[in-house]
Amino acid sequence: METARRHGHCVTCNALLLPEAVRVAIAHGRDDEADELARRLEKIAEEFGSRAWVAMARHARARVLGSRGEWDAGCAALRAARDAYLASDAIYDAARCRALEAEFLAASGPDLKAKAAELAAQAREVFALLGAPGIEN
Repeated sequence: METARRHGHCVTCNALLLPEAVRVAIAHGRDDEADELARRLEKIAEEFGSRAWVAMARHARARVLGSRGEWDAGCAALRAARDAYLASDAIYDAARCRALEAEFLAASGPDLKAKAAELAAQAREVFALLGAPGIEN
């Protein structure tokens, strides 16, 4: 965000950096800021219609929902993001969505632990296939 303030805003840079800015805002407990950043990303994705940007926006929105404990809505957003990533052949990012969905399911209650473990195992399998174990989602 500081780079954008110094050098100006670029749509492509915003689309690529805003998902990480959402993660950082959530990590620092700034949920309102994360929500606003996710909204900006959603607007960019909608305006330009890029499948990849739509997927990133849905993934970012899922993070915001998860930070609020809105597990069902977060899982729905992650499934939508995963489908959009898969439509773009972005299997790594789709696996990241699957891994985060597993975390959301595990947090939402003990009755979903088995499904969460299944999704986590599927994600790890893709990461291992790609040579990228231990990835943060």
